[in-house]
Amino acid sequence: LLRFARDEQQDAGPIALAALAKGTVALLLRTFATRRLELKLDLDSPVPSIVGNEKAIETVIVNLLLNAADATPPGGTVTLTVRASADHEAAEILVSDTGPGIPASLRERVFEPFFTTKEAGRGTGLGLTVCRSIIDRHRGTIRLDAGPGGGCRFVVTLPLEPLGASWKEPAYS
Repeated sequence: LLRFARDEQQDAGPIALAALAKGTVALLLRTFATRRLELKLDLDSPVPSIVGNEKAIETVIVNLLLNAADATPPGGTVTLTVRASADHEAAEILVSDTGPGIPASLRERVFEPFFTTKEAGRGTGLGLTVCRSIIDRHRGTIRLDAGPGGGCRFVVTLPLEPLGASWKEPAYS
C-alpha cells in the first residue's frame, strides 16, 4: 500500500474494470470462504474502462474488500459492485458489507492516518489513507456511507476521461 501512495513512476494505461474486478474476486474467494463470508460480484453491463495504474486500483479494491471482510461477522456478505455513474461520465466501484457499520460521526475520520476502528493490534490505520491517496491521484473520490441494508459502503468514483492530466498528479493543488 505504501509503495503506491508514494510511487510516482508507475505508468498509466487503460484499465478494464470488469476484468480487474473478476480477477480480484477470484483471488480473494478462498480467503472469504475460510472466514465463512460470501463474496458477491455485481457488474454493470457494460462496465466502463478508465485510464490509470491498474495495480494501484487493484490495491484499493483488495484493501476495501479485506476491510469489509474484517468488519463482517461469519455468515455475512461483502459485495463488490462496478458500474457506470448515473451521468455516465465516471466509473463507480462500491464495496458494501453486512457488518455493524461505522457511526456517522466517525465516517470522515476513517481516512485519517493512523485512525482505525479495529481492535488494538489488528490495524495500522493506514490502509484507507493510502486508498484515498491513490484515488486522489486518479482524480477520483472515495467516500464512506451507510450500506443499503446496514453495514458500510465505500463508493469510489473515477473519471472515464483523465481530463488531460496524469493520474500521478494530486487532484488538489
